[in-house]
Amino acid sequence: MKKLNFFLLVVFLLFSGHLYSQVEDPYIDRAVYNPRTFVPMIYSPDAVVTIGDYDNFNIGTDFAEVWVAGNPRNPKEFAGAWNNTSSAYGVRTWITKNGYDWTNYNPTWGATMWGDPVTAYDSLGNLFVDNMYGPSSIQGTRIAKTSDGGTTWMVVNGNTGNDKNWIAADQTTGPYANYIYGVMTPGNVKR
Repeated sequence: MKKLNFFLLVVFLLFSGHLYSQVEDPYIDRAVYNPRTFVPMIYSPDAVVTIGDYDNFNIGTDFAEVWVAGNPRNPKEFAGAWNNTSSAYGVRTWITKNGYDWTNYNPTWGATMWGDPVTAYDSLGNLFVDNMYGPSSIQGTRIAKTSDGGTTWMVVNGNTGNDKNWIAADQTTGPYANYIYGVMTPGNVKR
């Protein structure tokens, strides 16, 4: 009888830990599920709206996937890019050199572009834009580089793959300083 009681006690203690984990604990940070929460649809007006010195505007598409990178050599220079399959470029690249005025600069890709643009600056201030390409389906990426703020571009083949791409620049002073790293589904990596 003692062995049976001991066994039942051990089983009870094992399962009680799982039951306790379901209790709401204010010291554990987690999202609370509320099925009745209503999330309103986000509306963006067609005009630029300034609220507290910040501009909000509609960029014209709901699948934009915007990415913005900052130049480490010039804190007022940024480059942003987003999908725009209605253009021959498949991407819109906008650059500001003073933090206020944005100008559209698009590289000549030399291929049919599919979007998912990503931007990165290296530590020297060179801007790189990565964009998917392929004649009838996505085959990989092309990378455009500008050293003069978007006036001239050099385009090279980047990675191979079939979906989401990404690039990053090594902005350190280490042995791989200013290397550009690219990844793309299904797991291809280029340096």
